[in-house]
Amino acid sequence: MIFREIDIESIYEIKILKDLEKECFGNGGIDEWVLRPFARYGKIIVLENNGEIISFAELFKIWDENAAYLYSFGTKKSYQRNGFGKKLLEYIIDYCKNASIEKIKLTVAHENDSALCLYKSLGFKKIKNLENEYGIGIHRCLMEIIL
Repeated sequence: MIFREIDIESIYEIKILKDLEKECFGNGGIDEWVLRPFARYGKIIVLENNGEIISFAELFKIWDENAAYLYSFGTKKSYQRNGFGKKLLEYIIDYCKNASIEKIKLTVAHENDSALCLYKSLGFKKIKNLENEYGIGIHRCLMEIIL
């Protein structure tokens, strides 16, 4: 397994990420119009297994806090429930600690039990509910971990 930042000049890798976003989030997945600047000015870290990108995390810095926001995080469906997402999230936590970031925030759907369980197992705590975060009736749970 290899953890690394995405190659922002690779149209192929951007397409892979776009496809993974769509697989994980359907119409909520982001496309190359967002992925390329995200990779250039934020951080997109991937987990490769045997040369295949199987898991990804997209982070950006929160300007008014010494914190990072985990915007998007997912694993290819055929690799889910095998610990790959957890390994990438553990790497992200260490990466942020080494960058002297004090906390990581994220949002998750209230009904996404597997993600909630994963985040809680690594020390994330629920800090509040965000009503209508992605439109009317689309609520999210805001979580954070203090590093």
